[in-house]
Amino acid sequence: MDAIGCYFLNNLVLCLYAQRKNDNVLLLKERERMLFISLYGLDETDTRNHTEMAAELGLCKERIRQLEVKVFKKFYLLQRRKYVPVMRIYNLLTNQGHYSRSGETDHIRFLMEFREIHLPEWEIYLFLRFVKLFLRLEGSERKWINLIKKTSSRRNVTRKGLEVLLPKIIWPEQVSVFSESYHCNFTPIRVYNPEIKKERSHSGEFYSRKMNRNVFYESKLEKHFFKRLEQSDVVRAYCEQPFKVPYEHHGSHYYVPDVLVCLTDGQCFVTEIKPLLMMVSKEVMTKYQALHDFCNQRGWGTLLSDGVHDIFDLFHFTPNLSLERAILRELSLNRTLMKKDLDRLKETHQGNSIQVAQCILRYKLSYRPVPMLVWKTKEALFCPILQRNGEEETNDRILEQNTF
Repeated sequence: MDAIGCYFLNNLVLCLYAQRKNDNVLLLKERERMLFISLYGLDETDTRNHTEMAAELGLCKERIRQLEVKVFKKFYLLQRRKYVPVMRIYNLLTNQGHYSRSGETDHIRFLMEFREIHLPEWEIYLFLRFVKLFLRLEGSERKWINLIKKTSSRRNVTRKGLEVLLPKIIWPEQVSVFSESYHCNFTPIRVYNPEIKKERSHSGEFYSRKMNRNVFYESKLEKHFFKRLEQSDVVRAYCEQPFKVPYEHHGSHYYVPDVLVCLTDGQCFVTEIKPLLMMVSKEVMTKYQALHDFCNQRGWGTLLSDGVHDIFDLFHFTPNLSLERAILRELSLNRTLMKKDLDRLKETHQGNSIQVAQCILRYKLSYRPVPMLVWKTKEALFCPILQRNGEEETNDRILEQNTF
């Protein structure tokens, strides 16, 4: 999920806690709010369907559907009041009012691409159901998808994210070209264990036609990235969890990169898939530097990405200056900021995790994801390879601004 996706979800959460017009009472009841959060995974867990929610709450599926529709009716009341967060969502779903609740083919195609790029964690039918109820459109989600399949290739829409990532790969000076069967030299060093599913709900497996076996993933980001590899014409084969890489971080350790990708032209690259905020942690950057050195010796490229963006895209997002000033002000008073402090600042300044990551990069702060901490440091945050490429990215941006 990128900055726009976080912006979308943050405004959606604000809508859930909107107040009635003439008093300070919340517009949504507690049960309606909790139901909606579970259905759409707003509590950072898996989304639920009507059947699962009915079993959990002891209600029938029809009653769950009615409660969901009731929430969207209240969203419509907020639209009539021109409530700012709900209008932000409306502008995103209608491309700033360009489509204006049309539900036509071009609009549905726009929505499919919007979900693919900004909200890949949401399944297609879930996202289209949200759009249908939020914009009060006619027609079914299945009808819309069939309409898109008749007018364009869905593979081209899905492949867009991978095509955007290919130019972001960092290649060594001497790139090796391998045979068609080179990927057969690698097998996953980890095997999918169904028992893990109980502890880590985002792990799982799916059958890969390209690999002719089941592919194991440990997160939603990995799953969506593997799906893009599966549907891309430029990818010959791939192998998840292919080997161990040694690295130094408070001692000697080994870690397993996420996927080795073999392209049709014989070149290979290794991808480490992490959320954008986690990319700015010192441990992840240390691992990525070790991975780069490991791959450089073998003529492979490397990529640090969330499946759609890489860390250098943080230089192109618009920063939240009020949030950054608040973070720096808090750090001047306290040596560290914890998760509860960052959550409070994000809520006060309408920020998101991507903007926190931007602040960490811009002001060379240190970040640790578990337990979440942010503190000041005198050391450069980037590892050498990312430092070099980050400076080039910044210089290109300054040159582009001066040109226009």
